[in-house]
Amino acid sequence: MTSRAAIGSVLLAGCLTRAGAAAVPESRVRAAALDLYVHGMTAPIADREVGRDGVAELLRLLDDPAFPRHDNVVAFLAYLGGHESTEALVRFIGRGLHAGASAEDQRALLLAPHALGHIAARGERGALDALLSITAGHAAGRTPGVGASVREAAVMGLGIAGSSAARDRLAAIADGRVVPDASHPELASRARAALDDSQTPAHELGADGIAAGDFAPDVAYTPDPSLQTHAHGLSLINHVSVTSPMTASRLDGVLQEGSRRAATGDVDGDAIVDVSCCVSVSRTGSVGTFGTASDGLDMINDGTTLTNVLNQSAARAKVVNVINYCGGSGTNIIGCSYTPGRSMVVVRVSNISYESVLWLHEYGHNLGLGHSTDSRAIMFGSDNGANNRLSLAECATFHAPAGSASAQLTVAGACTNDGDSFADPIDNCPLVANENQADGNGNGIGDVCEACAGGTTDPDRDGVCDPEDNCPTTNNPNQDDFDGDGFGDACETGARLADIDGSSRVDGFDLARLGRAFGATSGQPRYDAASDLDRDGQVDGADLALFAPQFGK
Repeated sequence: MTSRAAIGSVLLAGCLTRAGAAAVPESRVRAAALDLYVHGMTAPIADREVGRDGVAELLRLLDDPAFPRHDNVVAFLAYLGGHESTEALVRFIGRGLHAGASAEDQRALLLAPHALGHIAARGERGALDALLSITAGHAAGRTPGVGASVREAAVMGLGIAGSSAARDRLAAIADGRVVPDASHPELASRARAALDDSQTPAHELGADGIAAGDFAPDVAYTPDPSLQTHAHGLSLINHVSVTSPMTASRLDGVLQEGSRRAATGDVDGDAIVDVSCCVSVSRTGSVGTFGTASDGLDMINDGTTLTNVLNQSAARAKVVNVINYCGGSGTNIIGCSYTPGRSMVVVRVSNISYESVLWLHEYGHNLGLGHSTDSRAIMFGSDNGANNRLSLAECATFHAPAGSASAQLTVAGACTNDGDSFADPIDNCPLVANENQADGNGNGIGDVCEACAGGTTDPDRDGVCDPEDNCPTTNNPNQDDFDGDGFGDACETGARLADIDGSSRVDGFDLARLGRAFGATSGQPRYDAASDLDRDGQVDGADLALFAPQFGK
C-alpha cells in the first residue's frame, strides 16, 4: 500500500466452490489447475479447489509435459504438498526448460523454490535441504543444472521457510560468507526482512484495499450515453530478465481484443444489456526495458520490490517473471496495480483471451475501478478468459478516469449508438444497426453498409458498388466526371481534374478563378489555370497550345 494509491490485483479463485471429497476426481483437479488465479494461490483456495487428497493427481500433471499450466500445479503444491511433492519439485527443477517453453512453464520453474519454501515452513526437512543445496556458495555443494534465476528464487524461498537453518543461511549470504551469486546479499537481506514483516494475505484484499466482498452494489447495464469515443494509450516496458517478454505486436493484439470486449454489449444474448462502451485501448510508443540482470526486480516477493517496480516511471505497464506479493503474500499472482494511479505490473499469459482480460482489468484498476460482483465482468475478481462486460459506471470511468491515473486519453470521434450492441471502435457498420455484424466478404465492412451483389464491395460507402464506382476510395454518390475519362472528379489530382484553389468547385467550372486569371468576363467559358486537361504535363494556365483554340489565338 502507499498513501497515494491502494494496490489492486485480481484474486482468481474460480467461480465455483468445489466440495471436498475423500477421492478427488482427476477432472476436478485438472479443471482447478487450468483456472487463472490472478491474485495468486493461497491456502484457503488450495484447500477449497483441490485439497490434500488431490496431490497425487497434481503430481501427475506436473510430470505431464503437455499440461499447459504447470505454474498453477506448482502453486497448489506450495500449500498442499509434503515429502512426495518435494521430490517431484526437485526433479522438475532439475529437468529445466525445453526449447520453446511457454511463459507458464518458465514461471513454474521460478515458482518451484517458492513452493519448496512453503513446504519447508510446514516442517518438511527435505524441502529445506533442497533450498540449502540450491543456495550453496560453491559449485560442488549446489544442486546440479540449476541456473542463476532459480538460485535467486531459492534465496527468497529460504525467507518463506523461516527455520533457524534458513535464517542462518540468509545471514551468511547477506554478509558475504556464502555467495550463490553476486546479487544475492541484497536479496537475502530482503528475505530476512520479509520474515519479520506482518503481511496480510493477498486474498483478503480487494482491488481498492477493502476486504473481499465489500464491493459496490451492482449497477444496471445500459447503452453508453457518452457522446464521444475515447482512445487510451498504454505504454510498456519489460524487465531485462523476463524470459518471455511482451512484444509490440503481441500487445497490439492483446489490447485490440481487450477493446473489443469493452466495446461489445449483450455478448451472450441474455436479458442483461451490457454497455457497448465507446472506448479503446492501444499501445503508445515502442516497447522498452527496465532494470538490470542482477537487480532481482523480475521476481516480486516483497513490498520493497513491488514498490521499486511500480515506481518505474518509463511506462505504465511493467512485465516481470513472477509476482508473489501484491499488498500481501500469494503464490503465482498474475497482475498488480495502483488503484488509482499510473502503474501496473503483470506477468505473461500464453492464451490471448486471458491476457486481454488481464490487461484491461489491471488498467481499469489504474483508472480507479474496484472489483465487480458480476462473474462475467471484465472487472470481476476472476479471469476465465470469457469476461466481457463493463457496467455503466465502469464505462463512465473509462471516459473520465481518476486524475491520478494520468491517462493518455484522446477523443476519437462520436459515439453514435446506432441501436446495436457494438460501439463505434469495433462496429463494422457504425451508422446502421447490424446486431449480427455480418461481413460476407471479410473486408471489415458490414454487409448492411455495402448492399452490393456478387461479392463486390462499397468501401467508400457512397452507394455505388465496385467496380462501377469511378472513385472507389472517396465518397462521391453523384459520380461526377467532367472530362469523361472514367475517373470521378473527386478522385482526380495532378494531371487530372482537381479543386486546387479550394473553392469547392471542380477546376474546369471555376469561372471566378479563371476570370481573375485571364481577365475574362463572367459569360466566357474558361478552364481553371491550375489544371492540365490535355495531359501534356504543362499547367493549363501556361499552356498556349490548349488555350489558343479556346481564345481564338
